[in-house]
Amino acid sequence: MIVDYFSAINNHDYITAWGYLGDPMRAIYGATAPDRDSTGLATFTSSMREHVRCVRVTNIANATSSDPDISASLGIQWYRVTFDAEYLTPFEAGAGTLPPFYKTHADPHEGAPPPLIINQGTSP
Repeated sequence: MIVDYFSAINNHDYITAWGYLGDPMRAIYGATAPDRDSTGLATFTSSMREHVRCVRVTNIANATSSDPDISASLGIQWYRVTFDAEYLTPFEAGAGTLPPFYKTHADPHEGAPPPLIINQGTSP
């Protein structure tokens, strides 16, 4: 799912990339309620268009974390992602690049929602 997310960004398919983001990530871009989803998508799209020329995932590894929400049975896990990326302009926050850590929720139980990225950061 993480590779698919960044492949969508690389292909400038921001609607597909948006579909890989869970509610906590969507809220970062302003989608704080269902009626604000289009606002969040517009902000996300604008941000990616402004900053990312291309991105390719070169490695994904489990990241150790003291995050109390981590749960193998619920499919909640942090990953360290390594990129080969080119930027048009630096992101405003942090190091100015895509963050290296992504938290996913991929509940393995039947009937669970699809896997989503629910957080990102410079550390897990």
